[in-house]
Amino acid sequence: MTMASAKNWHSVAVLTSPGQYAGFLEALRKNDGRISLEQRFVLAAEAMRLIGEYRTTIGRYFTKLDFTRDVKPFLNIR
Repeated sequence: MTMASAKNWHSVAVLTSPGQYAGFLEALRKNDGRISLEQRFVLAAEAMRLIGEYRTTIGRYFTKLDFTRDVKPFLNIR
């Protein structure tokens, strides 16, 4: 959902951290309940950065696994 929101940044503001809430609410107050395109773009860029970090972490984890030792013994497939 985060990536889909970030890809649609022109229509959606995607917040990925509670630390973003105060600034977001302040911008809403100052702009009659609207968020600028620039603000939405900045929020989307941060979301994409976080998604990239997440996927990189998962990729590193998987590449360190040995199938025979770390995966196969835990599979319950018949």
